[in-house]
Amino acid sequence: AALVQTQDPAPRPPPAPPPAVKIVDDGDADYSELGSGWVLVLNADAFQGDRSWNNAGSGNNTATWTFSALYSGWYDVLVTWKRAGDRARNAPFTVYDAAVAEGTVLVNQKKKPSGPTFAGTKWQSLGHFAIGQTALDQVPSNSMRVELSDKANGKVIADAVRIAHLKNVVRVVSIDKSLTSEDVTVHVALTVNTPR
Repeated sequence: AALVQTQDPAPRPPPAPPPAVKIVDDGDADYSELGSGWVLVLNADAFQGDRSWNNAGSGNNTATWTFSALYSGWYDVLVTWKRAGDRARNAPFTVYDAAVAEGTVLVNQKKKPSGPTFAGTKWQSLGHFAIGQTALDQVPSNSMRVELSDKANGKVIADAVRIAHLKNVVRVVSIDKSLTSEDVTVHVALTVNTPR
């Protein structure tokens, strides 16, 4: 009789989590432009030395930054640009959870970004957006895209977009149990941690 021995393969380590912070620049593979009129400019003041721009238009010309392999959750979405007098006061950035628009934020690009500094560049937050928060009967997405259109009152600047996965830390402060009923009251403290 033959003797067959089986051996379990060595356990595989879990896949590495996606980075908490991701940046897509206008020169990267995950950046794209649709329509005409986009001009790439080499500029030492821009993130990684380059930026793209377009004149005010009807909204048919767009720049898109795409982020994939994301965890579901909330993300801080930040943009950067080089300010100048001919820039739009209402550059429209729209954030998408896969194909679903989460909201549009109008940015005054005549002014400098007013937010944190990262990699030597000032960034401005568009806000916090939920990714992969779908209905129970749908497959959650793991991608986000940020789109800038030329539907504005001046030149729109497409430089870089940075996203940071928000992690909430919940700490139980106290628990109160009623002596006369089954009611329990829990007091918690919530801290939102944004990776930098």
